Amino acid sequence: MQLGFIFLFLLYDFNKIDLNLIFSSIRRLLFFYYLFVLVLIYFFYFKSELYVSFMTVVFPESIPMLLVNLQSQRFSFHFTDPNAFGYMIVITLAFLLSMKLHTREFVFFVICALIIILTTQSRGAMISCGLVFLSYFLFIIKSKRLKIYFIFMLIVIISIIYFIWGEYLDIFFSVMNQRSEIEASMGAGVGGGRIESWFYFINNINYNPFFGSGYMLQRDGELYRPHSDFIRLNLSYGILIYFLFSYIFIGFRKKHIMLFFAFLIPFFINTIIDDYRLFATFIIFYSLIRTAECTDFSEKRSLS
Repeated sequence: MQLGFIFLFLLYDFNKIDLNLIFSSIRRLLFFYYLFVLVLIYFFYFKSELYVSFMTVVFPESIPMLLVNLQSQRFSFHFTDPNAFGYMIVITLAFLLSMKLHTREFVFFVICALIIILTTQSRGAMISCGLVFLSYFLFIIKSKRLKIYFIFMLIVIISIIYFIWGEYLDIFFSVMNQRSEIEASMGAGVGGGRIESWFYFINNINYNPFFGSGYMLQRDGELYRPHSDFIRLNLSYGILIYFLFSYIFIGFRKKHIMLFFAFLIPFFINTIIDDYRLFATFIIFYSLIRTAECTDFSEKRSLS
């Protein structure tokens, strides 16, 4: 039912509403949301008892996984999976970069997004964020002068982050390496077992166009989570589901590529469909941008 409402959102006629007001309001909301998340990150790492108490009241269902994430120092906020929260921030950043941003806004949102994504320790979110920046550089910014300016701004922002939080970044990367070693020792290998899942999928592709095994997949008599929406859709529902799902991207243009990459990475190596909050955020933002053609702006509107 939740996904049904999300897909119906695609059919809504956004010309009936003031899109300028919508985009402006979302930008303000994300400004305060980023600030709020940064405050919570401080409490997560330095006042963990208060953070747990706060989350117990606000999101009690997240407490079991929160205690696990505290041990690995992975921030997830109202998501149980830190990867999902990392992808959420990438989606919001891609949406923001599609709007008119002044330089100070660009710096603020990029710094906040990078810090938040780093605290999730999500490798997939980091890759997705890198692709968003790359597509912004290659396809959105047109003039050579602004391309150079964009690279300069990124270097400055990354330098500022490392200069201020360099010690903590070293700790983060050390913890991430330890997590990779633990995954390898448990037999998961590189990527938490995702490579092995793709080998399994290649050897067990479902060629039936209409039917699959259903949502609850089984492998060797045990519940199987493929860590990939692409794999799950095929094994669960057959090949035809890919064509039905592609409806989302009817009318896709190069101007939408940032949000496309924000969607693509979790779709292939994690999940975006299984978490209705994540999928709904993508659908809403993508529908707004596609309708308003928000990214159809001159170079003077971006990084101005």
